[in-house]
Amino acid sequence: MCWIHLRSISLNMDSIDDKFSASNNFLQKLAYCLYLPTLFLGPLILYREFQESINPVNRSGRYWNYQKLKPFISNLIRYTFWLYFTEFLLHFIYVNAIQYHPQVVQNLNPWALYGLGYCMGQFFLNKYVVIYGTCTSLCNLDDVKAPPQPKCIARIHLYSDMWKHFDRGLYNFLIRYIYIPAQRSDGCCGKLFASFLCFAFIFIWHGIQINIFIWALLNFIGIVFEKSFKVLSFLLFFLYCCCQVSVDVKSWEERRKIM
Repeated sequence: MCWIHLRSISLNMDSIDDKFSASNNFLQKLAYCLYLPTLFLGPLILYREFQESINPVNRSGRYWNYQKLKPFISNLIRYTFWLYFTEFLLHFIYVNAIQYHPQVVQNLNPWALYGLGYCMGQFFLNKYVVIYGTCTSLCNLDDVKAPPQPKCIARIHLYSDMWKHFDRGLYNFLIRYIYIPAQRSDGCCGKLFASFLCFAFIFIWHGIQINIFIWALLNFIGIVFEKSFKVLSFLLFFLYCCCQVSVDVKSWEERRKIM
């Protein structure tokens, strides 16, 4: 139901524009909400992108052929490998069951705790690579443009990039329907308020629970800290350059007096 909620919001928001909705019909809207490859597990495809994909002008062909089946089979083999690889690792690292045994985590040394946290993140990534990858491959057979695959978390060093590249469909949803409309100005206050509304929606959409609230709050604080550090880093760099120039000028004046 959660995915249908997002698709329903996207459909209604994009249909507000009468010029755009004039070319749509009920069957297209029903096909978008109940499109089988993304119905249960995602990824989220915005209504406008879906409507453009099923437009006969943008379709490369109506039927499946060798050019479509070849990448589909290769991707299916790849995702099947990652599925069984993740299943194999779950026999040694109990990612899902460890939440019921917190005493195990309390007895770990710092390095083991850091490694466990990283492995939990990688498991979460592998899970969505398999799910989104399989569904996206099915979308490609129908010439439906799906969001890109999640980016490996080992190559992400900014928390904002984590939200941007992990679930691109959800990110596009938040940017188009919440962040941009809520950002009244380009100032820090406008961006902060828009980001707050995005994470408030994430909290409500995932479920109004205390653990979800803590997770969403920490994510929001992390984004705010990252943006603040970027602004502060530019200021510190500017001050450093000014101090360096003043030191060089002072040294030049002292050498000139000696001469």
